[in-house]
Amino acid sequence: MNDLEWLTFGGGASVTLSKTATTIREQNTAIQVQYGLYNVSQAWIEAPAHFKLRDWSGQEAFKVDIYNPNGAIMNVGLKFTDANLKTYYRRAALQPGRWNTVQIPVADLAAGANATAGEGVSSALSVGSMQRVDFYQRNNSNYLALPNYLYFDNVRLGVMEP
Repeated sequence: MNDLEWLTFGGGASVTLSKTATTIREQNTAIQVQYGLYNVSQAWIEAPAHFKLRDWSGQEAFKVDIYNPNGAIMNVGLKFTDANLKTYYRRAALQPGRWNTVQIPVADLAAGANATAGEGVSSALSVGSMQRVDFYQRNNSNYLALPNYLYFDNVRLGVMEP
């Protein structure tokens, strides 16, 4: 999967997307996602527009670096969708004022294991045909009040890190 140096996220009316060179994890740019005041506000990457490697079966983990500029722990939701439109949900806690590496084992996606209850109905995914990954904020007590924003960089597949 390619880094975001020349690619971008998709997003609807609920988000504002912009590339930035001031808050970066690696190389030259990162994506700032400004989440709007909606019930669910989301940005996404999908095949083939934002990534070309749809077969994740030979990989250990989906990873992304996310910067939380807020003064408190902030959650982000991740929704994985395969080509059969089955979904898997995971919520990740982001420590304040620093880059956080979020890692989701591909084996969890394939088994439907360790999903976050309450985020949505999670299923075992066909990791040989991944279609989309959403990064979202919800307007409820599990998330910081909307609107808010995060920075994303270094989206990749690879080995699990300690």
